[in-house]
Amino acid sequence: MKFSTAGLITFIIFNFSLSAQVTLINPNGGEVWHSGKQPKIIWKSQGVDSLNVSLSIDSGLTWTVVKSGLSASLPFYKWTIPSSNSHSALLKITSASDSTIFDTSDSLFTIKPDNGQVIKFVVLGSSTAAGTGPTKVDSAWVWKYREYLFQKNTATQVLNLAVGGYTTYHIMPDEFSAPSGRPARVIGKNITSALQALPDAIIINMPSNDAANNYPSAEQVSNYKVIASKAKEAKVPVWVATPQPRNFSQSQINIQLEMIDSTYALFGGHTIDFWTEIAYYDNRINSIYNTGDGVHLNNAGHRILFSRVVGKKILEQLDAVTSIEEKTLPPMNFILAQNYPNPFNPETKINYQLSEPGFVTLKIFDMLGREVANLLSESKEAGSYQAAFNTQHAANNRQLASGVYFYQLRVGKAFQTKKMVLLR
Repeated sequence: MKFSTAGLITFIIFNFSLSAQVTLINPNGGEVWHSGKQPKIIWKSQGVDSLNVSLSIDSGLTWTVVKSGLSASLPFYKWTIPSSNSHSALLKITSASDSTIFDTSDSLFTIKPDNGQVIKFVVLGSSTAAGTGPTKVDSAWVWKYREYLFQKNTATQVLNLAVGGYTTYHIMPDEFSAPSGRPARVIGKNITSALQALPDAIIINMPSNDAANNYPSAEQVSNYKVIASKAKEAKVPVWVATPQPRNFSQSQINIQLEMIDSTYALFGGHTIDFWTEIAYYDNRINSIYNTGDGVHLNNAGHRILFSRVVGKKILEQLDAVTSIEEKTLPPMNFILAQNYPNPFNPETKINYQLSEPGFVTLKIFDMLGREVANLLSESKEAGSYQAAFNTQHAANNRQLASGVYFYQLRVGKAFQTKKMVLLR
């Protein structure tokens, strides 16, 4: 601090020296990165010129420098993942000139060989999903979500089938015949094409074109039911965005508002809120998110859409299902039947048959892999058995919502898991 005087005026000059620091943003724990892929190492820094990056595959016991002399002013570094197989990986970034200035991943991430496995998302929609609105297409929510997913798990892929101007009629299945005065389904960009891509999840974003054409909510609901039925047959989960606000007439706004309620009624927790905050008090586009055409959303609007999709934790739900669904370890010494009735409310029966004695457990899980109920845990002789699951059996008097659940029978080291549906 220096003091100087000039006549009766005193100037105080402060010299601040910000302490040097680095912060690792990604990977920060839970990621699954595959050998040969190139996700981004992302950091923030101040007062540091260059960085070294080190990898540990044994929870931090030993470290290997994988890149040195990176400019700290860069926003990220695309790292080619080395050949390894570790569930105990950590990264560390260190100031090249002062090893006491560093940061590591908050928790472990995974490095796996690339075995060609793909976790595929398919997007159906119209201009918003197709990327219209932002100043750059990579600021659109689908592009941002594709990057987010890849950073979380490099096996993910996003196939975007959205086309500007599409309505729910355009994405109907191949065999659908549109009524008079309605557009025909488009082969190659519809639910049939989405399912032929063998996706793990489908996201539908139909913002406002149905209402723009004055198609009543009842027609949209009917179309969504057909689409949902096709996805259910293929055992592919679907998430559906609500309508987005648009500078409409009041009658068209009423269609939009009806469809918000209908979307939640049809898809429940698989509904994505693309309305709240984006809509102004008059149910038209809030001006701060409007590109100026009264139809499309700007960068800020797409950031909200992106955050709403991320908030549904779709990848995490798929990972949880993959970890418990349809897995069988040999040898198989039992037969597990499909529950009946299915869907059920409030009770269903589960039949199984043992070909030899063994210790048997029968448990119920939700979509996130959390145990809902433990129906059985005891030794059984060879024979046929039946167990009943009633929603009142849920642990801690938990109130179960409508949706997909799983029941898993384990006999010794072998187990099998099947789906069942609770329909309130």
